[in-house]
Order: sequence, then structure tokens, then C-alpha cells
Amino acid sequence: MVFQSKRLRFRTWHVRLKDSIEIPIDEVATEVGIAQGRCNRVVVILGTGRFSQKAKRYAALVNESTLFQVVLAGRQFQTAREWPNELAQAITKQAPLALLTKGRNT
Repeated sequence: MVFQSKRLRFRTWHVRLKDSIEIPIDEVATEVGIAQGRCNRVVVILGTGRFSQKAKRYAALVNESTLFQVVLAGRQFQTAREWPNELAQAITKQAPLALLTKGRNT
């Protein structure tokens, strides 16, 4: 899925939903590659399971060393009611550049 907003610094976000017990590094890297190929700067991967340690390290490396932003959100979403707040917290913690908004003059 792709989401767009004219107010955010990165206007187009690549979002992938994964129904898996564990999400490995290769699946995260694939989604990053797809998003980059489509000129998106933010990828959000929502999973029903947990992310491998290598996947978490890879996402952190991408976030720290590039302008590309990766958000991994998994099992913390137990109910639909918790989802919006928990996702916002995950983005704030993992990929704060993704939430930068444009000023009125930009």
C-alpha cells in the first residue's frame, strides 16, 4: 500500500502488512528496495509476529545512515483500539524524520 500526504516532509509512504511468526531481514530489505525503487522515502512494515534481531539492526542502520526511514511495528498491536497511538509511538521512536511536516512556506 502507498499512503500520501502533502503536509509531511516525505509525502509518499510505502506500507506493507506481514502475517508471519517472524519477519526476517530479507523481507525488510526487500520492502526497503521496493520503496526506494518507487522513490518513496518511508517504509512501514506492520507484522503480526516479531522482527528478527538482524531485521531490527538493518532498519536502525538504514535510519541512522540514510535519509530513508524504516518503521517496524509488530506484536504490540493487540487490539484495533490501541493501533493508532502505538503506531505513532513506533514512528516517533524509530523514524522521527518521517513525521517532519512542511512549513507554510515550503
